Amino acid sequence: YFLENGYRFVGQDDLLDGSLPPGRCVMVTIDDGYAGNAAMLPILREFRVPVLLFVSTSHVQQQKCFWWDALYRERARRNIPDDRITREILALKRLRADEVEATLKSEFGPDVLRPVGELDRPFTPRELATFAEDELVALGNHTADHAILTNYDEAGIRRQLQQAQEELAAMTGVVPVTVSYPNGNYDDAVCRIAAGLGLRLGMTIERRKNRLPVLPGTPTAMRLGRFILSGGPGPPETLALARPDIQWYERLRSRLRPGY
Repeated sequence: YFLENGYRFVGQDDLLDGSLPPGRCVMVTIDDGYAGNAAMLPILREFRVPVLLFVSTSHVQQQKCFWWDALYRERARRNIPDDRITREILALKRLRADEVEATLKSEFGPDVLRPVGELDRPFTPRELATFAEDELVALGNHTADHAILTNYDEAGIRRQLQQAQEELAAMTGVVPVTVSYPNGNYDDAVCRIAAGLGLRLGMTIERRKNRLPVLPGTPTAMRLGRFILSGGPGPPETLALARPDIQWYERLRSRLRPGY
């Protein structure tokens, strides 16, 4: 759909060196590190689409599922309505990752973060290394524990980002130069620390297009916007939102569709 509508797919290296084709560009990014992401490779190869995968490294190394999947599984088993589960997830996002995991283990037992199938398991280290060998794949930093960094002091922010850098390098040989802030949360301290660790691009989840090229490592480059397809509008609607130069269109549209 994107190709048919005049977009060109670009990758991380295109943003870093500014070698962008003329016209409209789109970049595919995916967060977290679910093993099921490997299923996309045949499609990426068919259309020659690069992808940037942001990995939460502790989940890969420890083979633990993400806490929101575990919570949803346990609450759903107890017939708790989805809206209540959603409110609980939002409340837990105010905590550090270790606090959330401790809360779940206290209530549901020490094995609550053990994956139960292909849908909730992360890559294994070997699978991740194999995935990263493909020429279309780049890897990025998504913190060690999927840490919402604005819940941490500066030492904690640095530790989460540095650990992910080191663990990705150990597992795959890749030293990331791009970070995706978990839950989209960032502030000046987060961006400054990330840049200080050698990260040159930062991905938010702010729904806006980016004026390219950008200078890697600058405040603009550390706060890039993204449009999220998962759980939201499909490509036609996303393209319609991305086209206007004046982004009041998005705010007006959200008001006209409560709950969007």
